[in-house]
Amino acid sequence: MRNRFCMHLSLSNARRFTSAAALALGLLCTAAAASPQATTPSALLLARARITPSALAIAGVSEAGLQALLSAAASQPASLQTLAAADDAVLAAQTALRAAEEAVWRGGPGDGRDEAVAAARAALAEQQAAQASAAAAARSDLYGAAQVSGETGALLDRLAVNAGRSVPDEYKVLTLGPETWAVLESACAKRRQNQPLSAQESGVWASAEADAQVSDARARLSAGLAALLAGYAISLRQGQ
Repeated sequence: MRNRFCMHLSLSNARRFTSAAALALGLLCTAAAASPQATTPSALLLARARITPSALAIAGVSEAGLQALLSAAASQPASLQTLAAADDAVLAAQTALRAAEEAVWRGGPGDGRDEAVAAARAALAEQQAAQASAAAAARSDLYGAAQVSGETGALLDRLAVNAGRSVPDEYKVLTLGPETWAVLESACAKRRQNQPLSAQESGVWASAEADAQVSDARARLSAGLAALLAGYAISLRQGQ
């Protein structure tokens, strides 16, 4: 189970996360997968609930706060077990979709193959929605056990919802509509490639940069991320 989740987390990071923190977490996860420990480290359980070191740093969670969350995860609340099942269901749905798409690539459209792809995509979307709900329930239980404040929990939830956005972590504190997110993601991608931005992209990017939430998040990442990554690393190495 642990190795399967490590594989799922690594693939998710590769597809969804762009930050150095996510890369570091992926490397730590790979090391944990190679460990002989039999139990799932609490740090991986937190990551399963979409509670990452960068999110904790942005939310201003201290090292002591991380330890409280790790202890809460170690108690294996039922909601984490439900989330594990939801993660497995998403993996199965992704496998089914790949098989349906490969059937179209091999045989071309027709003979019900296109319908099979559409059905597989709908099934995956349903499982992903269930996964998101299960992750939110797991986070709620962890917040309660670790005495995370309502304000901090709300910010962690927002960061979890925005985790898949292809933008620097500090931008994930924003609350934007789908179209604005798409423009910001395009602007960030072009900036990474040193390409010119459109007028719309420049405006959205400048607005994000001027947002006080973003500057606060950037400062908190700079101040707290290294210590939180170290805490995750210890949990992964010890298998606890």
